Amino acid sequence: MIDGRSAGDNVTTRRPGTLINGRPYNLLIGVHLQGDGATISVLLDGEPYIRWTGKQASLALHRNWRLPQSKRPGLSGYKTAITFHGAQLRLISGKALWIQRSD
Repeated sequence: MIDGRSAGDNVTTRRPGTLINGRPYNLLIGVHLQGDGATISVLLDGEPYIRWTGKQASLALHRNWRLPQSKRPGLSGYKTAITFHGAQLRLISGKALWIQRSD
């Protein structure tokens, strides 16, 4: 959510949507934090798709999407079936730890 508005109704919403069901896509998401600001950029198949810059405090997850541990990244879809064929995390700075999922 951005400034309390859901993903389907905020400044990053794309209307009409351009994704085609059944077609695979490559998505590259970049997050840059500086002070209290943030920039999120999304490339879809190598082309600019979404770019947002604002205050980190403007960003939030809808209560139904809360992750059990909020500092961990997650992937999800809304009102659709999605198959993720792979995911990679590349840190520019800081560190990440691999944590085994326990079901």
